[in-house]
Amino acid sequence: MSAPIARELKRARDAGRIMHDGSSHVFPRQRRQGPLIEWHERHRPLSHGGNAGRHTYRTVAASMGIDELTIRLLQGHALSGVSQGYITRHLLVGTSLRAAQRRISRRIVDLMAGR
Repeated sequence: MSAPIARELKRARDAGRIMHDGSSHVFPRQRRQGPLIEWHERHRPLSHGGNAGRHTYRTVAASMGIDELTIRLLQGHALSGVSQGYITRHLLVGTSLRAAQRRISRRIVDLMAGR
C-alpha cells in the first residue's frame, strides 16, 4: 500500500470515528456495530457508484502505460487466459508492483489536486 492511499484510508477512518461514535473501522456501518460486510448504496442521491473508484484507478493506470497484467494483480482480479495462468504470482509481488502502485497513487493525488 502506498503512502497516499494509507493517508486517505486514515482520513476515512478518522471521519468514521467522528461520525459513528468512535468506530475504528474505515467504512463503519451507520446503524449497527461492527465492520461493513457488504456494500449497498442508493444510486439516485449519489453522483458516483461504489465502483467508480476502481474504474478511475484502472483508467489512470492504463493512461500511464501500466501493463494489463500489473493492473489486474494490483486490483486483485483473476488472471485470464491459459498463458497468464502459468504466471507465478508470488514472484511478481515485489518491487515492480510496489513501484507501479506508487506511480498510480502519485498520479491520482495529483489529479485530485488539479495538477
